[in-house]
Amino acid sequence: MNYKIALIRGDGIGPEVVGEAVKVLEAVGKKFGHTFTYEDVLLGGCATDAVGKSYPDGTAEACKACDAVLLGAVGGPKWGHASNPEKRPETALLSIRKDLGLYANLRPAALRPAMRKLAAMMEKAEYVKITGPGTDISFSIKGLPAIPCAGECNLPDGEVFTAPVIDSANGHISFNTPSLFQGIPFDNIRLTLKNGLVVHAEAGDKTGELNAILDTDPGARRLGEFAFGVNPAITRPMRNILFDEKISGSFHLTPGQAYHVADNGNQSRIHWDMVCIQTEAAGGGDIYLDGKLVRRNGLFTLPELAILNPSLS
Repeated sequence: MNYKIALIRGDGIGPEVVGEAVKVLEAVGKKFGHTFTYEDVLLGGCATDAVGKSYPDGTAEACKACDAVLLGAVGGPKWGHASNPEKRPETALLSIRKDLGLYANLRPAALRPAMRKLAAMMEKAEYVKITGPGTDISFSIKGLPAIPCAGECNLPDGEVFTAPVIDSANGHISFNTPSLFQGIPFDNIRLTLKNGLVVHAEAGDKTGELNAILDTDPGARRLGEFAFGVNPAITRPMRNILFDEKISGSFHLTPGQAYHVADNGNQSRIHWDMVCIQTEAAGGGDIYLDGKLVRRNGLFTLPELAILNPSLS
C-alpha cells in the first residue's frame, strides 16, 4: 500500500529531524511492504522567509490531501521579534492545529506549579554555581526573567530557563550528553569561560569542528541560555535536543542567541543547547542559587520543588 505524507520540515532542527524520520518510514515500508510518497509543505519561519507569512495559503488543504503529516519543529529566535502576527511561527502552529482538528494537550500539568516556584526562585537569585565532574562554573542571572515551559507552546516540554548576564560566566564545564549540531555528532564537549567568553573549547577529535562553530560570530562564544531540565519521562539522551534538553536531572547552557523572553543581549546566528546530566548514575553534581543548594545529583533538595524529582512525579 502507498501512503502520501505531508512533510513540514519547519525550522531549526526540524529539517534534520524530518530527514531522519523519513529514513525510519522507508525502513518500515521495506519491512512491511508499504511505499510512501512525500509532499513538502511550508510552515513557520521558513515560510515567512519564502513567501512573507508563516502560514501560507493552501497549507491546510495540502495536508488534508495527504494520509498523514510529519511535522519537525517550528520557530526560532530569528522570527521571535516579528510585530506582524502573520510572520510569527507560533501563529502558523496554532492555525494548523485548528484547521486539522488537532487538540491533544499532553502537558506536565502536575509539575507546572513547582516549575513556577523554581522560576520565581531563579528570578530572585543573583548568582548560580554549578559543580560536578569536570565542572566548576558560576555566573549571574540577576534581573533576567525565568520562564517555566510546561507544554503551553512546545511538546515535549519540561524546562525552566533564563539567561546568564552576558559577561558574568567564569569557570569550566564538561557536558556528558552527546550532541548533534549542524549534522555533526559531538561527545564530551568541554568549555572554559572567562568573563562570559568561551576562551577554550574541546571535543576530542571534533575539537576543530567545535571551534569553527563557536567562531560563527562574536555571540557564538557567549551564553544565551541557562536551564533546568525537569521532564520525569525523559531520562536518557537520544542525541535529539528537543528531548535531551528536558532530561530529568539535567541542565543546559547555550552558546549563542538568547531568547527574546529572557534576553541578555547576546546575538548570534547559532543557538546550541549543550546538556549535562547530573544524576548519580551520570556522575552527580550540585547546583546552587546564591549559595543555597537547590539540586544535588539531579534531585531538588527543597520540599517545594520535590514534585519535580522523578520518584514523585
